[in-house]
Amino acid sequence: MAEKPNIKGRPPRKEEAFIREKYDESFSAQGELMDNVAKQLLTLELAIPGLYATALKLVSGKDGGVPVSGHLSWAFYAWLFSLVCVVIAITPRPYTVDLEDYASIRDFFARSARWKYAFILASVSAFVFGLIQLILDLVS
Repeated sequence: MAEKPNIKGRPPRKEEAFIREKYDESFSAQGELMDNVAKQLLTLELAIPGLYATALKLVSGKDGGVPVSGHLSWAFYAWLFSLVCVVIAITPRPYTVDLEDYASIRDFFARSARWKYAFILASVSAFVFGLIQLILDLVS
């Protein structure tokens, strides 16, 4: 039976340990950063359609109505989809993590951040699509 090789090394220096610690902290904070972005995005996504709907009501008057074009409908549908995506991004998901395995813990942070990133990206895309539809409605 072969013996295990004796691998010689040195303990990490203080600077190396500090850099590794900061890297681990920043890696584990990615999900929290995505949550902060999603919360800001949620505020924006609630404000813009609300302001536009209020402006439409003010322009149309008390008894007036605003003709709803296809562009305006698409804008509000896109904004609704955007809100749904950002709420999904903020909502916590259950993960199975082996606390004894460093790779499992690291994978938890990576999967959580990727999940949030995907829904935030979809939310931003839908919101921008809604803004484009709004602009098309205003110029047509």
